[in-house]
Amino acid sequence: MTFKNVNLLKIAEIAKFNPDERMDFEESVKIYRDLKNSIDTAREEGSDKRAIEIAKSLKMLGVDIKTIQESTGLSKGQIEKL
Repeated sequence: MTFKNVNLLKIAEIAKFNPDERMDFEESVKIYRDLKNSIDTAREEGSDKRAIEIAKSLKMLGVDIKTIQESTGLSKGQIEKL
């Protein structure tokens, strides 16, 4: 069975839900998406903080801004402000 067929089967099952089941399903999807977005945001913020820490260290070592940009993904302006 292909991935596409599995998705179609899931869609068909959801289509059979009664109104209460559909409401419960939609609420569970909402909760899942909220949690996933929270986790993704936390990861991004942690990654950003780490990039800033690395940039500060590299700047203190006298590494040129272009190399720091390439190493961290930060902009020239962000690095200059550190």
